Amino acid sequence: MTSTVTERPPSSAPRRGIRKIVLSAHLCLGLLLGLYFSLLGLTGSALLFKSELHRFFKPSIYYVAAPENTSRLALDKLAQVFSETHPGISISSLLLPIATNDVLIIGYKAALPGQKKPQSMQTLIDPYTGKVMAEQLSGGWFFRTLHNLHAKLLLDDLGEDIHRYGVLAVFALLLSGAWLWWSSITGLVEPLKLSKVLSQFKQKITVKLNGSFNRKVFDVHNVVGFFTAAVLSVLALTAASDLWHDQAVVIVGALTGGPVASEVKGPSPSSNGGSRGPSIKASPPSYDAMLVTAKTARPSMVAVAITDKLGVRMVQPGEPYVVPRCVTVVVNQVDASLRRIDDPASLPLGQQVMAWLLPVHFGQWGPGVSYYLVKSIWFIVGLCPSILFASGVMMFMLKRGVKR
Repeated sequence: MTSTVTERPPSSAPRRGIRKIVLSAHLCLGLLLGLYFSLLGLTGSALLFKSELHRFFKPSIYYVAAPENTSRLALDKLAQVFSETHPGISISSLLLPIATNDVLIIGYKAALPGQKKPQSMQTLIDPYTGKVMAEQLSGGWFFRTLHNLHAKLLLDDLGEDIHRYGVLAVFALLLSGAWLWWSSITGLVEPLKLSKVLSQFKQKITVKLNGSFNRKVFDVHNVVGFFTAAVLSVLALTAASDLWHDQAVVIVGALTGGPVASEVKGPSPSSNGGSRGPSIKASPPSYDAMLVTAKTARPSMVAVAITDKLGVRMVQPGEPYVVPRCVTVVVNQVDASLRRIDDPASLPLGQQVMAWLLPVHFGQWGPGVSYYLVKSIWFIVGLCPSILFASGVMMFMLKRGVKR
């Protein structure tokens, strides 16, 4: 009677060796970058709804009681109020009131006491009375500080340099995690069998509630990683496109088959997509005349902002204010007559892609009511790096405890 010995495929050992190396790299990166990755996720989630939260907690400066049978003051009159209270300071942008109880928000640049670099500031004005409701850093001090923590770790240029290489390490962490997850169910370690793949896949996307504590921790790490990997990769990619802007322009241009106009890194929120030309800072035309020109050119759209490049940004009624979705009516500096209409749909594909990268990063790309659905998904995913870090550390400690 002869016995049959089942041998492992010759390639099994090398495959196991590769997986062990990748697992060690993933573990080291996770332990080193876990807090950093968690910080970015938590601050990013908080910033997703910064405008809504700031308005919720400070309604007295963002909303006014609209008097009956009273119309808003002319924009030129309100701009004059700003000039009288801010002599010598140029207006960068006007965020126009849409609802009847909205205030007018005037953006400008000014250096705060003890700071060398000018900061983005806002003056909020009652459009019915001309009363100044508040002066604040753009978006409020708390969210401005939170944004600087997220974008620059409160370290200015040094923080940006850390992010520039940190995002590459995050990519390596995500890719190694995805490879480990996929290799464990597709037969990279063992010969490929469809039945085993399906069985392993089901196990990897399920938390066994009746399993041991160690098993639950392992399952949570795998399940959270699986369901968030795609969005986390998008967030890392869009962040990299901003941190490595010039390289992103070259890559997008090569992929789309056409040149992409590069913008100056770090434009103000009121910039008009990097377009050059006259500016309202030099000699602004009548703001009211600019609105008339814009509404004549696009009567079915709503004006939401006036930029420092003589442009009136307009959206479809009910649509959120997202810059790449805005049609911009640009006027002449002398008489505010129509100069041109910048429709994002007519831009080359490469420029459209570059314009959308940062809005996608901040979850600002869903049309209509889905705008807040997408932001909610982004918010939940932003919490998940903390879960992945905590579960990863617990897995590491539990494994060390078993070895002892």
